Amino acid sequence: MPLPCKRSNETQSCGAAIMTNIDDWPLWKRASLFNILTMLGIAIGFASAQVSLSPHLWVPITVFTAAFANLMFLVVRPRILAAKRTGAAPISAWDGLHKIIIERPLVFLVVVLQLIGTSRSLTTAVTFFQAAYSQYVRSLPNASTLFPRMIAMSLVMTGVAAFWLLGAIGLWWGRTWAWWVTIALNGLSAGTCLILQLLIRTKYLLDIAATIAVIILLLPAVRMQYVKSLKTA
Repeated sequence: MPLPCKRSNETQSCGAAIMTNIDDWPLWKRASLFNILTMLGIAIGFASAQVSLSPHLWVPITVFTAAFANLMFLVVRPRILAAKRTGAAPISAWDGLHKIIIERPLVFLVVVLQLIGTSRSLTTAVTFFQAAYSQYVRSLPNASTLFPRMIAMSLVMTGVAAFWLLGAIGLWWGRTWAWWVTIALNGLSAGTCLILQLLIRTKYLLDIAATIAVIILLLPAVRMQYVKSLKTA
């Protein structure tokens, strides 16, 4: 029995050494590695579940799982390591996450709302892409002209999703340009839905998430965080 324990200890020491080495990498390298591993893990999870989910389910699951993994590995973990190096009282991962959220609760909420926008845009992109290759579209008389248009719409919505995601990342890291991007995206979404709601009163068309995001971003307590970064840039 001592041999397996020894191997277990050696494995743990090796794993700790690898993580220590990774922690010294530049942020972009760590982010690339963690996101590749996260996407691989999500793909394996969906494949092993043997359940066919619609894009309305698996896209948001993927987006928020990846966001949570980035938050834990790229934000919470460095704080835990910093506490250890300074000799402060050790904190758990959940305590670190809680402290990070309560430090900037409004910014955290806007980032979550941005991820909702990312999920919706990416879901639309995947839906267009799947529909373009569906048997129904291929059987239509105008399939030759409809197919490239649907693929183009899929690419456009993918680009929109990228802007939503960049806005979320930039806001979290305190970038001024991200404040303008998120104001523009949420303002356009909320304003367009409001106009449609006024024109079509028989259906509920308001974009509550975008409206809340605009209100929070315009609050002085939030806005000044990014205005200050502009002044000191």
